[in-house]
Amino acid sequence: MESAPEFKRDVDEETSLMSVPSPSRFVILVVDDHAWIRKIIAQALADEYVILTAATGKEALRVLDRIKVDMILSDLIMPEMGGLPMGYEVRRRFPDLPIVFISGHLDSGTFEQARALTPYYVTKPFGVEDLQNQVKDLLLELGLQK
Repeated sequence: MESAPEFKRDVDEETSLMSVPSPSRFVILVVDDHAWIRKIIAQALADEYVILTAATGKEALRVLDRIKVDMILSDLIMPEMGGLPMGYEVRRRFPDLPIVFISGHLDSGTFEQARALTPYYVTKPFGVEDLQNQVKDLLLELGLQK
């Protein structure tokens, strides 16, 4: 598996690299079908982390095939492949990769399925500063260091 490229470029037509990678920075994959949400999250986190984006779970899996990431921030409800099916595949292929689900409206069944995959969850709407702090705290909690 490749490490993140050393320059700003599109990873492919559907997935974009939002900041210049550095071996000393965590790589976070943001997965959401709404471009404006991907942009808000990317802008909020790009000063501290390398941010990759994908619009669907399928796109996210293609990124994971090519680039090592340290964390996934993913919406749950998306067309083509939502967060849950993507999460199950990520768990199968990368069992230790942290996943944080982001969603605003969940029924109890979907919430329980999400919690079975990961204990980490961010509720929409979220504040930018809250998101920054949650990501930072989670990386510290998991003992991940760069």
